[in-house]
Amino acid sequence: MSYAVKPTWLIERGVYRDHAKSFRAEVERQGMQCAEVDYRHGKKPPDDIIGSLVLSDRSCVVLWGTLPLMQQIQIHHAWIPGGWCNLENLDCAKYYSHFGPWLLNSDHAILPGGDATSLQQQLYDRFGRDGEIFVRPSCVHKLFMGTVAYEDDFRDAIAPARYDSNTLIVVSSPKEIGREWRLVIVDDAVVAGSQYRDNGALSVVAGCPAEVTQYAAGVLQQVQWRPDRVFMLDVCESGGSLFVLELNSFSCSGIYACDLPAVIRTTSAVAEDQWNAAAHAQSPS
Repeated sequence: MSYAVKPTWLIERGVYRDHAKSFRAEVERQGMQCAEVDYRHGKKPPDDIIGSLVLSDRSCVVLWGTLPLMQQIQIHHAWIPGGWCNLENLDCAKYYSHFGPWLLNSDHAILPGGDATSLQQQLYDRFGRDGEIFVRPSCVHKLFMGTVAYEDDFRDAIAPARYDSNTLIVVSSPKEIGREWRLVIVDDAVVAGSQYRDNGALSVVAGCPAEVTQYAAGVLQQVQWRPDRVFMLDVCESGGSLFVLELNSFSCSGIYACDLPAVIRTTSAVAEDQWNAAAHAQSPS
């Protein structure tokens, strides 16, 4: 039995600035409730999220905000789906094994930061180009920004990851990157896209070329694994070819100039479907 339930959207205040206003307007135009909320770190429910409607456990809710608030919801609120941000699946150590051949950083090593310092020379011998290598955290938490590091700067570049044996980093060769696009993936489909960077500089352009959408669709046909039912697939151009740059969560990522009506309509339908599936599983047979 299917229930006529619509998700309530929560937007974390101050995170997406002017985009939050248009996002909320579109949610409400499509007949759903939306609230801008503040997250109070360290507070327990119901004092942790201020400004939301009264939402009971197992309400159909979707967040668009920051990772700390997303984790608070995942741990302390039994909302469905709550949002889409699977930390384990969005770790490079997990999704690189699935998207490997299509990755910009298909040539890579993933290892603890502490080990990387002792293996620095070997890493530069293997991945170095003109004395530079690319490094980034493997996990979703931005312990440091992905960057190109010279040998003299390497230890400083990965400093936040050097002292915990469980903290992995990605090492790869440096590449020149042209345009970058963010594509919203819902199940097996590209539902919207936006350019967001060009040669390293912010450059937001609505939509994306047909070849980018076709490339992403082709990758998704080849890769059956998904980190979540809804996620962000970032594609870039380098050396005249297209590559998967990285995967990001939907609930903790900017949407730039993606088609908002399509994004909200399709993601809301997934939220409703997940809520219905959970309700059906809980109902007596």
